Amino acid sequence: MQYFERPPAPQLAPYVRKLWFLRGPRPARYEKILPLPFVHFIVNLSDPYWVVGPDGDRHTELAAGFVSGIQPRYVVIEDPEVLHHVGIEFQPYGIRDFTALPVAALTTTVRAGGDVLPGSDGLREHLAGCAAEHACDRLEQFILALPRSKPDPRVVAACRRIDADSDLDIASLATDFGIAHRTLIELFRRYCGIAPKAYADVVRLHQFLNALPLDGRTPTWTELVASSSYYDQSHFIATFKRFTGFTPARYLDIVGRLGHDYASFVPIGDLG
Repeated sequence: MQYFERPPAPQLAPYVRKLWFLRGPRPARYEKILPLPFVHFIVNLSDPYWVVGPDGDRHTELAAGFVSGIQPRYVVIEDPEVLHHVGIEFQPYGIRDFTALPVAALTTTVRAGGDVLPGSDGLREHLAGCAAEHACDRLEQFILALPRSKPDPRVVAACRRIDADSDLDIASLATDFGIAHRTLIELFRRYCGIAPKAYADVVRLHQFLNALPLDGRTPTWTELVASSSYYDQSHFIATFKRFTGFTPARYLDIVGRLGHDYASFVPIGDLG
């Protein structure tokens, strides 16, 4: 597996977290993508991906490129046999200034890149055959050439506050910015596609999964929940299954063997 990533150019830092390149055999036929507190744009250089519906059938073909907004629940993807793509990870509010679509239209779904970032369908041909660093450079050049405005500083600051404390009271956060609670909700939906409380829920889960101690003795779920901000074990299990589609034990069985690289991108051999 070849993997390369780098931070964005300074001009894109307000909008983008990183760029990456990946090439190698798929770990399994299917991949369960768990909720993430950022937005991904991927240029596919391999055979098509497919979004798989709850019925187990292929629903949406993703051939050239696609955008996945902030997802409040997991998405199941059927991967091509060889993974080969270039990607860019936007800040939770970052893609809003590059697209004419409402950001809410990107949540709970995966959309063709050309629908979101006009002209991006041509990137597949443009990046084919490029080495990792060169591919990231070319993708970055495309994004840099798009017209953009500056993100609302209140949304930027609010996301940072929630990232630092996902249990933060949202109404109090709005008061800190001198705006009504409803105004903060509207700003979040405009820039992130979801409400601030939903964003905090995604952040809490993402941070919990990526902090799991997978080396050495694994604590019991009771111990893990006690050290987290979840109320109790029953609340945690219900929330976990709703967000991930896994029981905690099943999730830990898979990711405990594979490691943190698969904490949010979980390979699954079948849909049973």
